[in-house]
Amino acid sequence: MNKNLNDILATSSTPVDPDKLIAYLNKELSPQEAQAIEEKLAADEFTQTALEGLETVANKKQLNVLRIQLNRELKKKIEKINRSRKKLKLNQPPLVLATILLLLLLIVLIFIVIARLQSL
Repeated sequence: MNKNLNDILATSSTPVDPDKLIAYLNKELSPQEAQAIEEKLAADEFTQTALEGLETVANKKQLNVLRIQLNRELKKKIEKINRSRKKLKLNQPPLVLATILLLLLLIVLIFIVIARLQSL
């Protein structure tokens, strides 16, 4: 499975590494790195929204822990969805074909019986 599917802060268009984004919020980056991230943020609405959400967290030092917890929950939900999708798939196509043929045969037989009853 693609690693980014399991990362709550990652998208295919996210130009900012999630770790750098958290470091930016914790003011752990150099001024040059912070400016580079701000420029990237200006170009990506999703990352701006993610940053706004992350800014609401009271304890910025806990962001990495929260991210790990969210990623675990996301991974569990994705795995649950994948398991349920596998259950929905019919694993026995010959059985499905046999069922369809049987139903068609029954329909034809019912049609023949009705036709004969009407002719009497």
